Amino acid sequence: MEGSAIVVAAGKSTRANYIDKNFLKMHNKFIVEYSIEIFESVEEIKEIILVLNDNNYTFGEQLKEKYKKLILTKGGSFRAESVKNGVMAAKYKNLLIHDGARPFITKELVKKVLESLENFPCVVPIIPVRQAIKEVEDGFVRKTLDRNKLFEVQTPEGFYRDYLISLYETFEINEEIFDESMLFEKKGIKVKTIPGIFENIKLTTPFDLMLAEVILLKWKQELA
Repeated sequence: MEGSAIVVAAGKSTRANYIDKNFLKMHNKFIVEYSIEIFESVEEIKEIILVLNDNNYTFGEQLKEKYKKLILTKGGSFRAESVKNGVMAAKYKNLLIHDGARPFITKELVKKVLESLENFPCVVPIIPVRQAIKEVEDGFVRKTLDRNKLFEVQTPEGFYRDYLISLYETFEINEEIFDESMLFEKKGIKVKTIPGIFENIKLTTPFDLMLAEVILLKWKQELA
């Protein structure tokens, strides 16, 4: 099943002290390169749309010389707009949308998302929440949520391109859209879940960057 991968790397990195984590070097590679390499190695992925901002576009031009499937496009003023720009640049029916700051994906996960798209228009990888979760308001706990029903969503998420474009035309795209599966929820379309992988963390804070160095050693051994 052929598809396009959209790698989103156009954020402002406000939670990482405005350090563009996508283009930090980790063992002589940009962080965003690790997921690009995985998509490049999956035969079914025919193009990789890398969504960038004005500040890091020159880095993308360097990568374009290295990865033959890579296509560059500019992002928007917030994440959902950046993703939409990538979607409109993609050519294939099946889309995988991925956070550039999640370097530790695998070929197996990519293939599982693609396989699930044979039967479902929206597919998301999930992992179970492992800590107690409280709902808090005005500094006080309102209630404890049922951890057995709570899951963290990862990327790459999979979509039918035509479905997603029709949802863009139906709903306003704004900063409250954290991921594209929310649009399917709004429309009442079932979102299929598949098991994610715990190492597939999003590098958001300076602590995450330190943790990534540890994960990378294990991740490289498994891929070897």
